[in-house]
Amino acid sequence: MSLWCDDKYLRLISGQLDQFRYLAPQKSRFRCPFCGDSARNKLKARGYTFPKQQTIIYKCHNCDLALPFSAFLRRLSRPLFNEYIIENFRTQTPTVVATPPPTIPKRLPIVFTGVDQLSSASLDMSLQSVRDYVSARHLPNSALTRLYGTLRGHTWLTSLVGEKKAGAINDGLPYLVIPLRLANHKSV
Repeated sequence: MSLWCDDKYLRLISGQLDQFRYLAPQKSRFRCPFCGDSARNKLKARGYTFPKQQTIIYKCHNCDLALPFSAFLRRLSRPLFNEYIIENFRTQTPTVVATPPPTIPKRLPIVFTGVDQLSSASLDMSLQSVRDYVSARHLPNSALTRLYGTLRGHTWLTSLVGEKKAGAINDGLPYLVIPLRLANHKSV
């Protein structure tokens, strides 16, 4: 919402507000239309509007009601509120950020750098614990061709997701790597 639109509709609704007077641009004082201020003194006006960021705020110092201008207008006059919403919608310029659609390569070469296939006969002995872990799950041998292991987990993961997210992973420890499989059964 914008200040000029809020101020325009504040001027339109000012005729419905008792004791209304402008104090400064976007600042005004009037009797609270919700609590009525005082039953004994009709000259008391404790409802105020003032600008804050990109809107006008309504505050009553009698009933402590505080609302952004759009909520104040909605409670006071629904037809004016509907016009207000339409005008704000028309005047706001859409901010469209042109981003190219993400391209997913068939196979990321960086994913398998420094990673050994678990079904390989020349598997590093330090990765044997990963292979034993997978074997204990009683997976078929065909599944082993799609699983990998690495001792350079931190280095490998940092290249994929960055230093901050890979912070808890250490190099030198064996890690199991399970590549993502798409619906068309291709590994990413």
